[in-house]
Amino acid sequence: MASILLLDYYKIINTAVEMLMDRGYPEDELRDKYYQMDMDDLLELIKEGSLQIQVKHPKENRMAIVHFYNFNVKGRGDAKLKKDDIMQIIQHTKQIMEKGIEYDVILVTKEKLNSQILNRVADINSLANTDPIEKMMYIETFIHDELKYNVSRHFLVPKHTKCESTEIKKLMEKFNITVKDLPKISREDPQARYLGLRQGEICRITRISPTAGEEPYYRLVV
Repeated sequence: MASILLLDYYKIINTAVEMLMDRGYPEDELRDKYYQMDMDDLLELIKEGSLQIQVKHPKENRMAIVHFYNFNVKGRGDAKLKKDDIMQIIQHTKQIMEKGIEYDVILVTKEKLNSQILNRVADINSLANTDPIEKMMYIETFIHDELKYNVSRHFLVPKHTKCESTEIKKLMEKFNITVKDLPKISREDPQARYLGLRQGEICRITRISPTAGEEPYYRLVV
């Protein structure tokens, strides 16, 4: 059973790494440190409770920190994430945050978080949050089953990409529209969550047409 669990954890970590790479985080660094990790090294990190990914975006003032929970090997890692744990994560992140850098804090847990934790996460992520430090932090949550397979890499799923400001400006000028005129995509859409898209951002969806080749579609995240 332990070997089956370890294989699941291996898949979860690899999907998390692929997710960061698809968000533009440095591929070389992620591959060297975390991708397709040796099983013995992975097992040791899990036993130590020190499994975590921390990486800085090469183009944006952004840092990603991925916390993995409930990796149970030989009786370790069963405890559910509690509200106090979230408070500790928030406090610790605040202590290490550098001025002018945004922090994407990603929590990977076995089961969906309880309502108390989700409410606190919603408070942190709210546009109405006036705390100057918390406004530089964004918390995302995934459960193990969501990351055992990277559905974004499935051949039937069109490529989703976060649009840069220059591309958005050209799009608006070309069609003489505003972002509000675009069709919408929910922040809870699996691909929007995978890319960490936030309210007000624009997603480009690239579909392959047998007659026209690549066809881009644009959606406003709501």
